[in-house]
Amino acid sequence: MLGNYFLLTLTFILPVACALLCYLVNNIKICSLIGRITSFVLLVSIVIIIQQLANSRGKIAIIVMNPPFNINRIIGLVSILLPTYFIYVGIKIKKIPVCVLAVLQILAMILFEVFSDIKNPVITVTASYMSASIMFLFATVLTFVVFLIARYMDLLEKKLGIKGRAQAAFISLIFIFSGVLNSMVTSDNILWLYPFWGVTTLCTYLLVLHVSGKMDDVNAVQLLYLNLIGSTLFIIAIILVYKTYGVLALGDISKSMPYGRLLGLLPPSMALISFAGFIRVVFLKLNENK
Repeated sequence: MLGNYFLLTLTFILPVACALLCYLVNNIKICSLIGRITSFVLLVSIVIIIQQLANSRGKIAIIVMNPPFNINRIIGLVSILLPTYFIYVGIKIKKIPVCVLAVLQILAMILFEVFSDIKNPVITVTASYMSASIMFLFATVLTFVVFLIARYMDLLEKKLGIKGRAQAAFISLIFIFSGVLNSMVTSDNILWLYPFWGVTTLCTYLLVLHVSGKMDDVNAVQLLYLNLIGSTLFIIAIILVYKTYGVLALGDISKSMPYGRLLGLLPPSMALISFAGFIRVVFLKLNENK
């Protein structure tokens, strides 16, 4: 049990820790070495999780009792800060719809907090063959990207114009993206999916910004529109589900709602959509800069 808890926690903490370390080190050669080690350890950890699933009837569920800090409060704070930043982005690029969608999300979250007696479920981290397979896919691509960056470090500077501290930030964003995606597919709290989705949107936007150098890049703005519309509708759906059934845990929702089992596909689906958006936008920019 303790080993499973450690491995599942590692899939989130390790990429984020690597991201912070790379940003602080600010040396592309050292960052690439740290990144290669981290991606390899992450890949091995996920392979072990898949092996452990065979001994756990295809599902691992870890309940986190009495965490050292209020995780739900941190998640709630992030849920407000993310759309606030998107309002700033909307003002900078002079796109009113971006501001409007972000304001709607903040209002929805505030009203939900004020007028609903929110009963957050016990923090539970779950893994299944589906979520583990998706994490394995992410880790494989991450390993490939990190080794590619290590092999062609001059590409970042000569072709994409990413220099100095921006190189370390570029690698850091990729690892933060990976860690949050892993959390997305293992979270049992449907309310947590909203900030996770927002962080992946922000990471992808900032990656494009690093490549293009333009806040109003067409691909980046399209990404913002699609993700902000999706997250706004998602918040409304969460509120309706909670008002109707009074639960936020995906496991409880699947038992309460008609066709609720389909919601079990929500975390991996959202993660795959975020991943596809990341691949599409970033690789489009790479092709443009060839």
